[in-house]
Amino acid sequence: MIHKDNPYDNGCIVDFQLDYSKEISISKALGGYEPVNLKIESLEDVDGNIVIDLHSKKSGTGTRKSGEKIRNELINIYKQTNKTITIDFANINIISSSFADELIGKLVVTFGFYGFNNIIKLRNMHQNVQSIVQRSVAQRMMEAFNGIHEDNANKV
Repeated sequence: MIHKDNPYDNGCIVDFQLDYSKEISISKALGGYEPVNLKIESLEDVDGNIVIDLHSKKSGTGTRKSGEKIRNELINIYKQTNKTITIDFANINIISSSFADELIGKLVVTFGFYGFNNIIKLRNMHQNVQSIVQRSVAQRMMEAFNGIHEDNANKV
């Protein structure tokens, strides 16, 4: 019913729940149509490769929280596409070691050294950034190799 003081129906609310215990296929629900993910498509270059431009990220490259956010985004993109992802460091002259650890170090541990090199490509890294990333990855890999986890890293 439209109220006389508001003669326009400004929309509706749709409320639903998904049962994640059962396999969900958007393609099957849409009769075989495979929807285009515009977010992922916007990250593709002219050759169809996925490129993450760190300089355009509003969260920056100075905090662990920002590194975590971008890492989660990359993992989700990879799970959806299985495509190689290039992290472009153009116009980034410095990053924090906590950002490097959270983004690159944890990706190396997650995918393994070999998997990381096949999935993630790094380009346009300033020499300062390379140094910070190499140190952060080395520390993260040593912790992983020695079985030190974040929860008990401070106890050592």
